[in-house]
Amino acid sequence: MAPWSSQHATTVPTFRSAALAYERVDGRKSSIWVANADASHPRRIARVGYAPSLSPDGHWLTYALPSRRGGLGAVQLVNLVSGKSRPIGHVGVVWSPESRRLALLDETGLSVLEITSRRRRIVLKLRNLALGSFDSGGTALTYAQDNGKAGRARRSDVYTVRLSDRKVNRLTRNGHSDDPTWGGGWIAYRRFRFSNEWAIGSVRVMRSDGSGDRLIARGHDDVSQAEQGIEPVQLSARGKHLVVCLAFEFGCPPAAFTIPAGRRVRLSFRRNPRTLPTPDGISRDGAEILVSEDPFESNLGYHVYVVPFGAGKTRLLLRGARSPSWTR
Repeated sequence: MAPWSSQHATTVPTFRSAALAYERVDGRKSSIWVANADASHPRRIARVGYAPSLSPDGHWLTYALPSRRGGLGAVQLVNLVSGKSRPIGHVGVVWSPESRRLALLDETGLSVLEITSRRRRIVLKLRNLALGSFDSGGTALTYAQDNGKAGRARRSDVYTVRLSDRKVNRLTRNGHSDDPTWGGGWIAYRRFRFSNEWAIGSVRVMRSDGSGDRLIARGHDDVSQAEQGIEPVQLSARGKHLVVCLAFEFGCPPAAFTIPAGRRVRLSFRRNPRTLPTPDGISRDGAEILVSEDPFESNLGYHVYVVPFGAGKTRLLLRGARSPSWTR
């Protein structure tokens, strides 16, 4: 691919680094902010933007601009140290753990942007892909690919691809697997089945070569109550802690498990029935979980909480904010 283009480059205020990024919600619009891990010293990066993703070293940030046709538009890549900002296209993004690479996904396939050299190279020219995450060394990615069909006709499986030689390893062959997340030597993923037209998920884990596959949790499946099973969200860096969500038609409240034992851990977070909570991620050491609360049809406002993995008290991190991303 051609070098990363400098066209349309812009400049934002410069900072040494950040530990937290989020959307500040104002009516139907959101602005992009960064701050310290405890939300102190907030600094605005963009007047309008959505879905921020902070690099693990806190030096880089991506966020999406709004599209004129609705939804998310082109993604901006911001160097928080130099203040320079550039568009990188209509892509989904995932950071590598050492912040040297950014996986990019669009309708043509998967590519990787090397942050230092600004080179972007194609990894897979395939359609209907869904990004998972990098391995601990940033040398391989897990992803899912489906057949492009909807409802009961949908089929999907989980794969990994090694970046050095683009070697693909297919990990599942049942046509009912997706949503992979990689942590340490484990990959957690969703195994789904159908109840009428509803996809009902369970969470399983397997080794990075596909061996040792085991069930972690079946989730709830009463479709009369709009229950859609359980979905993996993120594994901790060493693969010992897993945050998941209990899927409903609206909302997906958090739950947590130890890996590989599959022991469910009680969380101090208590769901308000008037809001829609969703876990955004887990810290690299597995000690804390970020949870966003959407007011849905109430007037309670957006909130972001930090929830301990196990014993401890949930604390409010942000008011009037959503879509948090952190370096922890």
